[in-house]
Amino acid sequence: AVKHVLAKSKAPVTSRSVSFLVQNVTSWRSEHLRWLNELSCDVIFLQETHVPQSGTSAFVSQLLKAGFHAFVSPSEPSTVATNSGGFCVAARSHVNAQAGPEYRRAGCGYVSCLIRFKGWTLALFSVYLQSSVGIHVEPNLSILSSLGGHLASLNCPWIAAGDWNSPPPRP
Repeated sequence: AVKHVLAKSKAPVTSRSVSFLVQNVTSWRSEHLRWLNELSCDVIFLQETHVPQSGTSAFVSQLLKAGFHAFVSPSEPSTVATNSGGFCVAARSHVNAQAGPEYRRAGCGYVSCLIRFKGWTLALFSVYLQSSVGIHVEPNLSILSSLGGHLASLNCPWIAAGDWNSPPPRP
């Protein structure tokens, strides 16, 4: 998929490779850090971290100690569980990443970062949609509308990855 994005872009192709991991962790635990380090990924997209606002600083610190610069959207209180949602995109510290657009609604949404390469930028979006409601129902409709607007406004290649919680539409 990345090769396809780069082939369609006007950006100069470099020989550097970047590895990605997309994972619904269903509640962040310290064991995930060891697992992430074993995988040696450059960029991670995490969904359902269940990290509340009060734990965001500690979560970001954990990722920083593991060598990642994280862009995080915290979970929200839920009537069904302790916390709902929470998602992030994180890049290894050696990757030149900066915060990009984000949108959050009812514990779902997206968070992004922009990675600068020599002469071009790649936008990365970690997406988490509410399950069991489809894409034409709130909050997913608003999330995807906002995401579509941000993607359309970009002047660079992008990757949106995550837990869409919805089957692909039938042709």
